[in-house]
Amino acid sequence: MYKEYEFFVYILASKSRNLYIGITNNLRLRLQQHKEGKAGSFTARYSINRLVYFERFCYINHAIAREKELKDWRRELKVALIEGTNPTWEDLSEDKQTADSSASLRNDKILTNCLGFTIVARSAPSAVRAAPTADSVSAASAA
Repeated sequence: MYKEYEFFVYILASKSRNLYIGITNNLRLRLQQHKEGKAGSFTARYSINRLVYFERFCYINHAIAREKELKDWRRELKVALIEGTNPTWEDLSEDKQTADSSASLRNDKILTNCLGFTIVARSAPSAVRAAPTADSVSAASAA
């Protein structure tokens, strides 16, 4: 029997907008760990515990590649990525969104299929766009 896996690359921010990029296979549990603020960790030291962005992947190697790619980006690019889907930097984990990666995200919906296309739909249907991710690049090159 085939088991479908889910991996997440996520960006956390503090209220002063310090950033942390991580990867996990259980976003809800990992966010809980960050919010508990384990002593001595970077996220605890700078109170970085607000989920401001995430992407879903079906393959761990694609998630790792994307995490490395985002960590290499300049801050301006990371901020633009966050503000593209979450312009007010709201804590996305306050929504029940983390329980189901395809659930409503405040007024937006973020859906990622296993081909790696992230669909961001704002309240107006005309605002739907697809942004290729590491999964889509790998799928396209394999075809």
